[in-house]
Amino acid sequence: MQAALREGGVDTNDTSPKGLPFLVAAARPQLNLLYHLRGLHEEPDPEQLRTAVIDEMRAYERKVANANVDTQHARVAHYALCATIDDVVLSTRWGGASNWASNSIVSTFHRDVQGGERFFELLEHFHKDPGRNRDILLLLYLCLSLGFKGRLRVSARGALELSQIRDSLYRTLQSSMGDVEREVSPHWRGINARFSKARFKNLYPAILGLLVLLCAFGYIGILRLLNTDSDSIMVAMAAAPPQGNPSIKVIKPAPQPIEQVDRLRNFLAFLQPEVDRGLVTTSRDGNKVLVRFRNTGFFATGSADVSPNSSV
Repeated sequence: MQAALREGGVDTNDTSPKGLPFLVAAARPQLNLLYHLRGLHEEPDPEQLRTAVIDEMRAYERKVANANVDTQHARVAHYALCATIDDVVLSTRWGGASNWASNSIVSTFHRDVQGGERFFELLEHFHKDPGRNRDILLLLYLCLSLGFKGRLRVSARGALELSQIRDSLYRTLQSSMGDVEREVSPHWRGINARFSKARFKNLYPAILGLLVLLCAFGYIGILRLLNTDSDSIMVAMAAAPPQGNPSIKVIKPAPQPIEQVDRLRNFLAFLQPEVDRGLVTTSRDGNKVLVRFRNTGFFATGSADVSPNSSV
């Protein structure tokens, strides 16, 4: 039973809550099993589960027998737990497909083959005297809350009738015991406290430091990428013409033209009187001037010296 119940997430070693009647406190493992049976994610082995439940019900029978509990209440409590476990198991897909119905827990211990038909009869009987039967009524109420429906499961108005029975039983228990929790697990919610930022104040420096560190790594990474790309661009620019450093050549302005004196013209003008007298002739060839003297007495015959009697 221990292994089977642990597969369903049930801890059979849970301590009993203070203030609960012994009939209910001793049935803590069975009640936990009922709660977890409907939410199993994996289908258990029905035969293995049945064997484990039988062992646990025998343990419950021994615990109740050793306690100062009314014999009739102990017998009815045992029957109610067996009938509820059968009803919940047979309502599942895997339980309905097994042979659990022909080998039910309630038929094993109580020779009841009608599938817990007596549950509502017993509830009605004990409900007539809630003062004396408060403990057993509380256990029956928990069985209804954990899934027992019996014949009402297939009835057209079963859900409504079951709700009325449960509400009536709740009011009875409330009047005799005070407020009874209508929820199976009333303390599942967290503390209803206002949100406080104090717990997160110590996280701000850590978050800020992390952001600064991420920004620094991001900056370094981007800088490395830019340097890698710029190196290739600088190499390409260095190889592009013109080679070497650029220079500026200063062009000197052209010199002012110097007015040239036409010496040949002056020379010809100088000889013009002799030309007019027929003493000489001139002819110009480019930059050269040829002067011919027409005076035959200028040189003596066979002499290279100018005759003193010549006149020009």
